[in-house]
Amino acid sequence: MAATDVDMILSDFWKIWSKTLDAENDFQVAYCLLEWTQGFVENLAPLARPGKKPENFPYQRKKLNTWFKQEHSGARKGAVNLINVDKDGHKNNCYTQDDNKFPNSPAEDDKYEIFYHGTTARHAKLILEDGIDLCQGGERKDFSDGDGFYVTDKFDNVWPNARWSKQRPPCSTVLVFKVDKSELRNFRSLDLWRNFDTDLEEKWRDVVWKFRNGKADDAFIKDLKADFIEGPLCTGTQAENYDKPQSCIPHRGFYQLCVRSDLCAKLFDKSLLSAVFFKLNL
Repeated sequence: MAATDVDMILSDFWKIWSKTLDAENDFQVAYCLLEWTQGFVENLAPLARPGKKPENFPYQRKKLNTWFKQEHSGARKGAVNLINVDKDGHKNNCYTQDDNKFPNSPAEDDKYEIFYHGTTARHAKLILEDGIDLCQGGERKDFSDGDGFYVTDKFDNVWPNARWSKQRPPCSTVLVFKVDKSELRNFRSLDLWRNFDTDLEEKWRDVVWKFRNGKADDAFIKDLKADFIEGPLCTGTQAENYDKPQSCIPHRGFYQLCVRSDLCAKLFDKSLLSAVFFKLNL
């Protein structure tokens, strides 16, 4: 399915709807439906071309193993550091050679915190150009149900072996965030990571169990009073039966932070420092 075919489908779809609309609210509903249809059609497009390989490097694909800056015409303001890493670059760890673009964990007195988000090249491009959309988050995760964005504090947690579920493609891109510590910690948070004693573990199990079982209703979420939640990863997969909170087992060696409010997502958007695109199947 070519891009022109997608555009034609969406154009025809909008013409049909717009003929029947005469109220502003109807237009808003239709436009939301149009956006959903656009995503649906674009996700189907690769299936119509089974022989086409996924895009590894969406920017300057011939520029390999060296950092460059890329301006974006979408919602994002300013340039982001990018690098396309092939087999040779991966072997030499070329992306780690510049601390300004790929910083190691900051010193204790540093005013920044470093986070990583693993995803596909396609979704990384969407984030780079349009910003973080919490509604694109996966369903029934540890701290969210279709309304969260996850980061971790270790690069090794997202590359090269990370695969969040069997239904999703493997990680091929890592986004690096350098977030002002004082700004981040000024948001409301639910800390399920530090001082992880018996009581906190019980609270962690209750939160994870509710989200993973689709029982985190509006009242529960409101009571959390959290722009972000941080805590250990729950071991296992979505396919497992979390029939009771005790079946959720914390992985104390894996820290995760889930962004849950649009304002907090905007902070991470403006804190996006770099993107590392890896060639698939290295």
